[in-house]
Amino acid sequence: MERFNKYRLILCLLFFSIQSSASDSLSRMNSIYCDFFGNGLSLYCINYERAILVNNDDRKVIAGRIGISLLRNKYDNNSIYGIPLEIIALFGDKKKVDKDSHCFEIGIGWTPFIGTSNLNDTRIPLNAKANFEYGFFFKLGYRHQFFEGGVIRAGPIVYLISDLAKGQKLNCVISPGLCLGYSF
Repeated sequence: MERFNKYRLILCLLFFSIQSSASDSLSRMNSIYCDFFGNGLSLYCINYERAILVNNDDRKVIAGRIGISLLRNKYDNNSIYGIPLEIIALFGDKKKVDKDSHCFEIGIGWTPFIGTSNLNDTRIPLNAKANFEYGFFFKLGYRHQFFEGGVIRAGPIVYLISDLAKGQKLNCVISPGLCLGYSF
């Protein structure tokens, strides 16, 4: 059932992104990619991104992104879902229509982490009983969009993560980020 829900989410994201643009690689409005050690704070995170504002004269783009990652509670091995939400600004090179695109990107976002643990389980210590955490993140990076549609993104992510169960405000985590995907 859990696997079915993951595939259903991916299909819904594809359904809402039917519009595509083929004029050049920076004007492709949609991207789907896998983020490794990135915004979901797990080994991988599946993401959908949509360009919101595009200025082809100055090669600037504002985009929104949503993703989903799966982590495991270390005490009872139940699922924890991360749902990164991000606003991204891309600054690209001025180029011809038939070339790849190189972009600098800045992103800021928020990720809620939603757990599925039974908080009455005695395996979970008192200082770890929470099914909701959140994190804010900031990212600087490089993006290469191939004319054929491929996307490679790389750059560090600074995370400020809450630890509500322990009563701590925010912890700082720095994570590398590498994404591989496709734009259309």
